[in-house]
Amino acid sequence: MQINLNKEEADFIIQYLDPHDFCEPKNERMAGKLCKRIERAMTPIKPRSAKNKGLEWQKEICSFISELTGIEYDQSKDDCLIHSRESGLSGTDVVLRGEAKDKFPYSVECKNCKSLSIPDWVRQADSNSDNGNWLLFIKSPAIETKKIVVLSMQEFEKMFKKIT
Repeated sequence: MQINLNKEEADFIIQYLDPHDFCEPKNERMAGKLCKRIERAMTPIKPRSAKNKGLEWQKEICSFISELTGIEYDQSKDDCLIHSRESGLSGTDVVLRGEAKDKFPYSVECKNCKSLSIPDWVRQADSNSDNGNWLLFIKSPAIETKKIVVLSMQEFEKMFKKIT
């Protein structure tokens, strides 16, 4: 189970979980653990760590596309047909070239974060796409399944017609 709290709510809970207010040592330990977990969860992630998390997710998606297409993915090779774009560069998060683009004709945007900004991400994916064929891969603890793919309804319809 996951609960999203703002700082004021977390501080309120921590205030009432003061370990010294509990009579039994077992409850005192549990209250102390809960306070520490809430405080740690409320500590913002450092920008570098956030970027690394995003890049790791991009590389995971590159491997996923590699498995689907049967095309080798090796991030260390600059001429690889599937490549994770470096952080801070404009364009899609996953670069597809030649045969990879033919087999997987989508512009790929990847997001790995706690909070969701789907409308902004959809606009970004659409503006980065060449032909309106974009996929948005999202990994987030805010989503029960943790990993999802978002696509336009028109793209979903095209995919569905291909398989029926």
